[in-house]
Amino acid sequence: MESNTIHKQTIAQQPNFIGLPQAKEHLKIRFDYEDDLIQTLITAAIQATEDYTGLQIFQSTIELGFTVFPIDIKLNYGPVLGDSVSIKYDNISKVETEFVADYKVLKRPNLRPNLIFSSENGFPETDISSTAVRVSYVAGMNLEDLPKPLVIAILLQIADLYLYRTDRSEITNTRAMALMRPYRIWDYE
Repeated sequence: MESNTIHKQTIAQQPNFIGLPQAKEHLKIRFDYEDDLIQTLITAAIQATEDYTGLQIFQSTIELGFTVFPIDIKLNYGPVLGDSVSIKYDNISKVETEFVADYKVLKRPNLRPNLIFSSENGFPETDISSTAVRVSYVAGMNLEDLPKPLVIAILLQIADLYLYRTDRSEITNTRAMALMRPYRIWDYE
């Protein structure tokens, strides 16, 4: 079942996947006057990696809205961090209620995570609004979970963006793509 609404909000404080000192060392830069530019390039390279792989690297709070309780939810953003899944619904009286049930996050390599309902009790009745059921979770990666090939791919993209500021905008670093390819999510249904 597809969600009716998706709301994504990036969490303000992010783990330092690749910091300014690491990027400057990779670029062999010792001066400070382009620090703001390099910081912007770090963000752009991480976002490009997210776009190519389908992984959520920056930690974000995701909220999905449904008219009814879904049995199986394909999560658009992953990986899911910890036990961050929360399910709330508006009951018949339009009162927001926490839904406590057996939902399991199914994690599969190179596929988007699924949230699967596994209880025999059924679902409570909900209000008839378009987002009566809301599923929220935190997606993204912790610093220690970011695979080293993705770190190298991000550093390669930062170098390309820094060195070729005005040309090659349509060319993607093929070495970076080769490093990212094993982590790519392939089910874009």
